[in-house]
Amino acid sequence: MTTIKLTVSPGDLITVLGTITLPNPDGGPSAIAYQRGAVITVTARLLEASRNRFGESSLDDLSEEQQTARWGRPLLAVGDLSASVKWWQADSSSAKLAYDHEVHNASLIADPDERAAAITAIREKFKGAGLNPSNQTSRTFPTDPYARQDAR
Repeated sequence: MTTIKLTVSPGDLITVLGTITLPNPDGGPSAIAYQRGAVITVTARLLEASRNRFGESSLDDLSEEQQTARWGRPLLAVGDLSASVKWWQADSSSAKLAYDHEVHNASLIADPDERAAAITAIREKFKGAGLNPSNQTSRTFPTDPYARQDAR
């Protein structure tokens, strides 16, 4: 089986498919943990900082086969896939948080018909996320996070 090496160059975009830590693309000593859905612009500094003492980089070959061998599954995709890769996908806890936040924002819509339409759209959006919104309890998001809560 012949595999094609998939390389990136400065200026290319890569989309994160699973949580991964990479060197800071702006330089500096710190690494950055990226969450699913993040889009990273490849820079010369990022490529250089990702090299090990043998001159090898995990960004030298982003083919699916190479990533699976390195990390057990593909964690990066070449290109901007932000329209189809959402941060909350493939994680029911994140999906629940995203769902609750969107429902809260929709509940602030004054017009009852618009509010109902927004909530229906949200349920449709999260339909395949492994949630059952009809029996989920909803988190509350106070407008003032520092407001005191009554313990009644």
